[in-house]
Amino acid sequence: MKQVKPKIDDGFTDVVQQLRGLREKKQLSQRALDHIIGVTDGVVGKWEADTRRPSSYLLSCWAQALGARITLEEKDGDETQSISA
Repeated sequence: MKQVKPKIDDGFTDVVQQLRGLREKKQLSQRALDHIIGVTDGVVGKWEADTRRPSSYLLSCWAQALGARITLEEKDGDETQSISA
């Protein structure tokens, strides 16, 4: 019997949905974005389907290729601090 790993909400899915939305808004195909980033054909599709995850470097390249910036938020009690890269 195949075991299914439970999905942990680590926020990655939200980032992917936003990047996918930007890609679609710019009318770029997954394959075109593969070429812009410099990855093998089909990789962006696997990232968007959550069957593979990019390294932090490639995640940054993905965002940059779409003209986006990734912002991290640190929650410390009642305060939220933002860190942009």
